[in-house]
Amino acid sequence: MSEDEKSARYQMNAIFLSIVILTSLSGAIVFDSSPNSFIPQDNSLIVMTYNTHFGVGIDGNYNPERIAKTVAKARVDIVGFQEITRATALNGFADFASDLSREMKKQGYEYSYVGNGGRQALHNAIFSRYPIITAETVPIQPTVTYQRTLIIAVLNVDGVNVTVAVTHVTHVIEERSNPERVEQIKYVLTLLESITGPLILLGDFNAEPNWNEIFTIQLAGYHDAFAKANGVSATGYTYSSERPFQRIDYIFLKNNVSVLDSFVINSKASDHFPVVAIVDI
Repeated sequence: MSEDEKSARYQMNAIFLSIVILTSLSGAIVFDSSPNSFIPQDNSLIVMTYNTHFGVGIDGNYNPERIAKTVAKARVDIVGFQEITRATALNGFADFASDLSREMKKQGYEYSYVGNGGRQALHNAIFSRYPIITAETVPIQPTVTYQRTLIIAVLNVDGVNVTVAVTHVTHVIEERSNPERVEQIKYVLTLLESITGPLILLGDFNAEPNWNEIFTIQLAGYHDAFAKANGVSATGYTYSSERPFQRIDYIFLKNNVSVLDSFVINSKASDHFPVVAIVDI
């Protein structure tokens, strides 16, 4: 990407954020903090985590196009998806992975990796405007009811290698924190501990900010992008999109990746709201 192309991109991001402020006044998009303070920088990157609920919105309709347009409307550069299916009864045996890939390409996302392994209903995926150099799916332990996985991908972002990891740990709740989910997270952190370059860990962690699962991630040196941008008291509920009451979807940053802004998008395309972070690498 040339310097002129970079400049044009960051100017467009600034214009987009101005439009979003106006749009949010109509209730179409809700931010937990205003993006007024965001100043585009040469190394800024817009990332998103989004549990897609198999492509089924709260209206009960299967609509991959709606998911793709939600991502593109936020001018996201890299998105990590959860609950990508290939053939399950949850969405009428649709090939959601293929359908979503087609719709995302229409929106300009030329690079993608859909994970393998685990239960059919629980694939993770990465879609990007930047080239994906390497990507792999790693099973995580312990197995609780069924196998969960982690995607570890390295992307070339304007010449900088950025590692993006996407996961979705067990939903099984034992009062609050689940010791087995904490162990799954520790396993994920061990898989990533040797990475020294820019690192973004995102996904559905099925845990609230004051639970042991999130404390474990923070103790390993990761920063919660939403809390860093908005303060620890900001709600930022991501589930459920019909009656929001929990923040369980996160974007974590490590190795000198800093957050410029972070917000939750009010969308009914899934049972989760997507989370966006504008970061500096």
